[in-house]
Amino acid sequence: MLEMSVGRIAAISETYLGLRHGPMSFLDRETLVLCLVSTDHQRQLYEADLLHELRTKQLGRIIALMPPGFSGEGIHTRVAAVAPELPDHLRTPFEIVFPRLLAYHLSLAMGLNPDNPSPDGIINRVVNGVTLY
Repeated sequence: MLEMSVGRIAAISETYLGLRHGPMSFLDRETLVLCLVSTDHQRQLYEADLLHELRTKQLGRIIALMPPGFSGEGIHTRVAAVAPELPDHLRTPFEIVFPRLLAYHLSLAMGLNPDNPSPDGIINRVVNGVTLY
């Protein structure tokens, strides 16, 4: 999202436990919080706790990409996981489709060209100037 919005949408990646420290100060009532919910039931307990805390503090607009059976509270939009039968470390190639499409549509909504997200040339689609040693 950061790249496809030319930096207009700040984006951070954080774990459920890590968000409870400094990064939570970044959130307000309207911040989009995209949660990738684990298929591991033990991890889901921590994830549900964080979602409850966010709801209690009235932080974030929560979109949860989640496996069947997860009933965390405070979720504004629920998106069914594409590959809930896989362990978490194998789900990324399947689950990344929704966040990428979200970034694409936000880019279009801002009047940007997703194929050229940096018209001023600050970033390039192919990394230039890097020497492999």
